[in-house]
Amino acid sequence: SQMWAERRNGPIALPVSPSAPPVQHIKIETCYDVGIGGNGNQFLRNGFYDEEQGFRWIESGYGIIEFKLPSKADKEMLFLMIQASSRNSKDGVVQTCTVTINGTMCLETSVSEAGDILMVPFSKAADLRSGDVVTVILKLRHAEQVFGQQGLVVDTRRLGMRVHALAVGASAACMRDKVDRSKGRGFNLRRLFRKLKLKS
Repeated sequence: SQMWAERRNGPIALPVSPSAPPVQHIKIETCYDVGIGGNGNQFLRNGFYDEEQGFRWIESGYGIIEFKLPSKADKEMLFLMIQASSRNSKDGVVQTCTVTINGTMCLETSVSEAGDILMVPFSKAADLRSGDVVTVILKLRHAEQVFGQQGLVVDTRRLGMRVHALAVGASAACMRDKVDRSKGRGFNLRRLFRKLKLKS
C-alpha cells in the first residue's frame, strides 16, 4: 500500500514501512473505540500519541488513519465518521481540521472543544474504489504545548485534537452505540447525535 503526505505542490505518495502491521479491513456500520483497549487503535497508523482512556491525541499537526474498505462497499453512499474533540489555540482560535483521502481533500471543518462528529464523504475521493486501501490524513490548524495558569509548561506534547472513535457508514446512526456508552463521561454525544439526526 501507499501512505500519503502533503507538500505545497500537491500530495505525494510514500511507501509504508515494511515493518508496519498489515492494513486491516473495516466493517461497515460498526463503531470502533480509540484509546486504552479500543478496537479502533488498529487503524491509527502514524502520528498519534500513546493510548489514553477513551481517546488518543494527534501528535503535533498530522495524524494518519488507514484501513481497507470491503470489496462490495458503495463509496457513493458512505461516510467516514470521526468522533473528535480539540483544543483552542492559546490565542483562543477554534481548531480547524482538513481531511484528505488518498491525496484528495474531502473535508475542512472546525472542531470544538466540547466535541464533534466529522462526516467525511467518500464520494469526494474520485479515484477511490471498493477494496482499496484508504489512507486518511488529518491536518490541524494548530497544535501547541499546554501551559498552566502561571505560564509554566504542564504538558510538553503539542496537542490540537484527540480522536475518540471512528466508523464507516451511511449515516450517524452507526455511532448510536458509542453515544449510549458515553453517558457520564463529559462528552455530550447524545446532544451531538440528536443534532446530526436533525440535519440528515
